[in-house]
Amino acid sequence: MKASTKAALVIGAGLLFAVWCARDPLRTQLRMQWMRMHGAVVPVGSGTAFFQGEPVRLLTVEGVRAGSRLSGQANLAAYHVMLVFPGADSVSDVLTSSGGNELTHTAVYQVQAWRGPHGVNRPLTSKYDAVTQRVWIEERSYALSHGNLFVARFDEQGHLAVRQLAGTLTAISPRCALRAFQQLVPSDPVIAHVAQPAIACARRPTPAGRA
Repeated sequence: MKASTKAALVIGAGLLFAVWCARDPLRTQLRMQWMRMHGAVVPVGSGTAFFQGEPVRLLTVEGVRAGSRLSGQANLAAYHVMLVFPGADSVSDVLTSSGGNELTHTAVYQVQAWRGPHGVNRPLTSKYDAVTQRVWIEERSYALSHGNLFVARFDEQGHLAVRQLAGTLTAISPRCALRAFQQLVPSDPVIAHVAQPAIACARRPTPAGRA
């Protein structure tokens, strides 16, 4: 067999192997194996909690440890985001939606921040990648190895500042999350003032989808 023919066969076999490896089922299986090796949280949904009369909201994306879906293990928090509106008297929910699959989760949250009779819309989008263990909050990326607690603060002009805290909390309880935030940012006047337990925590499952 000529060398050129052999080379063509090798290239062709390589291309076929590449196509085979790119198939969704195999790619998903390899990613899930990677997640099991690194103890990643497989997203299953998200929820929000509010505290009576306080201009804050808590967004939590939760799931199960990769490989433990059949073990009966309780849900864990992939991450928590405390939304803070220091210039508002109160806030009310406008829209919350979520979607994704076993590898990713996107949460879209909008609230109305009120100051007297005037309200303004404040949106926030967060995206979770369970494979890379990263979170994108309004297009900025954060590694969860540095902490899974975030403070997202809107000023009176609607500008958003996000701070990642050096702490990790896997409990999904809003009360536990509030205590963790208060311990990590004790000088924050809004978060420190929150004393009421969570009034409601609405959970939204992640619709099934393809990776």
